[in-house]
Amino acid sequence: MSLFDFDQFDPDRYFEHHPISNWDYFVPYRTDWGSAIWIEIDRAQVAPCLITPTDLLAKQKSENGRRHKLMPHIEGAHVGPLPLLAFKRVLLVQKGRLQIRRLRPPDFSLTPVQRRHRVNR
Repeated sequence: MSLFDFDQFDPDRYFEHHPISNWDYFVPYRTDWGSAIWIEIDRAQVAPCLITPTDLLAKQKSENGRRHKLMPHIEGAHVGPLPLLAFKRVLLVQKGRLQIRRLRPPDFSLTPVQRRHRVNR
């Protein structure tokens, strides 16, 4: 799964170094899609399966992998299933509307009926 690391990201500086990278085509969403869901990940929760943008670029160069275009220095990857507990926040972006929603993982100690009737806080 591709991940994008916008920590300490400077769009102007990035464009100077990578003028043909089209990160802004996807941010905040592709216009032909009309919406996007962005998920903030707790890095500590996924560290063993996380490939940083720098490491992913180096791996691609060392393997002569050019089939998949990367957005250098912001696109990383996660190998394997991404656990719900690693989700910090979910951002839903739609044309003309912005919503920030916190994901609340299901409490699997409850029965399905109890979960349905549980009050969201």
